[in-house]
Amino acid sequence: MMSEVLATIVMPMEPARVAIAPDGRRAYVTMSETVAEEPDVGAIAVIDTKTRAVVATIPVGSMPAEVVVSPDGKTLYVPCWDGAKVQGILSIIDVATNTVTASVLLSGRGGTPTGAAITPDGGRVYVSTQSEADALSGNGKVSVVNTATKRVVVTIPINPFPSAVGITPDGRTVYALDTEGDPAVIDTSTKEATFPFLGSPVGDRIAFTPDGKLAYMVEDANTLIIGIEVETNRVVALLDTDNGLATDVALTPDGRLVYVTDRSRHLISVVRPGVTDKPVAHPIGWTGNANGVAIMPDGKTAYVTDRVSKAVRVIPVVEPVP
Repeated sequence: MMSEVLATIVMPMEPARVAIAPDGRRAYVTMSETVAEEPDVGAIAVIDTKTRAVVATIPVGSMPAEVVVSPDGKTLYVPCWDGAKVQGILSIIDVATNTVTASVLLSGRGGTPTGAAITPDGGRVYVSTQSEADALSGNGKVSVVNTATKRVVVTIPINPFPSAVGITPDGRTVYALDTEGDPAVIDTSTKEATFPFLGSPVGDRIAFTPDGKLAYMVEDANTLIIGIEVETNRVVALLDTDNGLATDVALTPDGRLVYVTDRSRHLISVVRPGVTDKPVAHPIGWTGNANGVAIMPDGKTAYVTDRVSKAVRVIPVVEPVP
């Protein structure tokens, strides 16, 4: 028997990615809307998780790729596109006032921002951008932004089409995924990138177990959940979603469960980390699609975006049936 959706929050634009504040009081959702003959409109919706209602909308650049919350919960970082200036930027938002207080230049024409992650100490934000139209190398890059100075302190060349960025819980390693495979693995102390994956797995989203030993990666519109042993960068699990089309991945704070959203079968795939023999269950379903997912700090509920229905669903976090 499937669990019921606890709440449906109507959104003013199409929602995509979602992040939750460390104290669990707010959920932040990237949104976008197409405007005829103008750059797309982008914004961040602020949801009060107690009332489960949108309490603020913060305009940002178009195509916001991600919303990242600082460890202290005071600041949001949003990689997006400045259509007027034709450049990739990182919008910095003060949570207290729900306003953009700074903008960091990331890339020029064609260098679309695709993902971001913040180090556990809050000192650096790593942002991936695709290859720029005027770049001679044809590489994408990861820009490292110092959060104190709000400046890019180093850029790291990677493959042309990065899709997302993830940082291990200890802050030592950054994974820059790529839509054509061959993810880059970056040492945060040396800022050097290596490409250690023999199988060149393609991925669009990644999440880590709290102990940092395993990572789970999904590719948009693929049926597989890929488990990676972080120490060796070996693929140690290939879990089938039962022909669903994966869109995002998140782990419960205790690392007990992996949640994967599905935009084709209106279901959530749930697996237990570390098991390799297709332990997939679908305990939650609804009539809409599922895109982004984030789990509350108490591990009891998750927020799931639905772009087609322009809504965010609040669902219970439940154990899969053995």
